[in-house]
Amino acid sequence: IEAANLPMLGMMLMMELQFPEAMQQAIRAANLAEQIGHRRAAMISYHGLSFIYHEIGQPGSGPQADSAGLAIARSLGARRFIAEGLMLQAQSEFQVGHPQASKTIREANEIARETPSFMLPFGLALAAMIACSAEERAAALAEGERRLLVRVARLHRAGEDEDDHQAHREHGEHLLLVLLDELVHGKRGLRSGEIGVQESGLRSQSIAAQPDFPPAPASIALRTRAAAAAASFA
Repeated sequence: IEAANLPMLGMMLMMELQFPEAMQQAIRAANLAEQIGHRRAAMISYHGLSFIYHEIGQPGSGPQADSAGLAIARSLGARRFIAEGLMLQAQSEFQVGHPQASKTIREANEIARETPSFMLPFGLALAAMIACSAEERAAALAEGERRLLVRVARLHRAGEDEDDHQAHREHGEHLLLVLLDELVHGKRGLRSGEIGVQESGLRSQSIAAQPDFPPAPASIALRTRAAAAAASFA
């Protein structure tokens, strides 16, 4: 049980911007999982390590964790985590200027579309960063926004008849709307070249994980669009 939960503790500490503690717990999680032969926990631990390396600006340390996690995912036939591992690999390749990044992220997103609510929006954000043309970038951003709006609509529907889930639904909706705000700003920045690697990707996840983070002004328009999407699913 400890091995299964330690990787998530590391991820939560990362979301709270407690990076030294997050790294400590992620390494501890990987070591414990390997020691007792818990392969799934080891896979998640290596993916967590890769996320942390990218977030703290050490992408050069990521490929070893990427490779270890992806190898386990392939051996387990865990398609969702194969996609996640390929996304992390693509991010590492992109940050060192490797041309393979475009092919890797395409493969990742093809697999991620099998379970789109898991990691596909993240993969599409990476695809937009890696894209070689304005058309590819626009397509990735449009699909990412559409996927997030569908998720907001589902949260609306889930809360209609279950008042006990209202607070949870509203919190989830808030985080998704913050991500949508980031997506809007990302569109502007990617076009103008103002947003770099360290200012995108996981940075927005860390910000969105803070419940007191105020929504940007674009949230009003996005909330209206989310409500319209929810109505279309009624």
